[in-house]
Amino acid sequence: MRILFIAIFFFFLVIQYKGASSQQSAAKNASTMAYNPTAWREGRAVYEAHLVGLFTASSELPVFHEVVKPALDLAIDEAEKRFPMIKFKMSMRRGSNDCQRNYAGAHAAEEYYLRKVDAFIGPACSLALDAVGRMASYWNVPVFTAGGIGAEFSNKALFQTLTRLSFSLGMFVWFLLQLNLSI
Repeated sequence: MRILFIAIFFFFLVIQYKGASSQQSAAKNASTMAYNPTAWREGRAVYEAHLVGLFTASSELPVFHEVVKPALDLAIDEAEKRFPMIKFKMSMRRGSNDCQRNYAGAHAAEEYYLRKVDAFIGPACSLALDAVGRMASYWNVPVFTAGGIGAEFSNKALFQTLTRLSFSLGMFVWFLLQLNLSI
């Protein structure tokens, strides 16, 4: 749960960074909250953050909707207590297909264009994450995932907004090599 809270806290910082940096986010900010300088100064203005969880039926890691959803609910409750100016709206997209035949990219595009997503959580499947991560980088939308263990996800030129909350195979190999050298 601590990792999820850190991810949501990071998301809060991304919202502040994005602000009105593009015309799209400026239009979105105008549609989700009215600008009232007095309300902002007094802490009464509320920003509605739309988070979307993307899950496939199987992945490389045991990260499934049934495990992650309760932890996300607890993390969102804690984040709303700490940041009362943000109202989190969470929606989940669960794919019934395995990682090889997933629709996570299509679900991400649908959520982005129809509901103006602020951040994606997941997918943990590398094939699904590849498509979602590339599109999210183009849209400048953060992606938080426990997946993406492959070295290709370290390329920040392609995956600019991707935050991996688990290990990477590159660092794991380095760790094993260090163990062998020390023995």
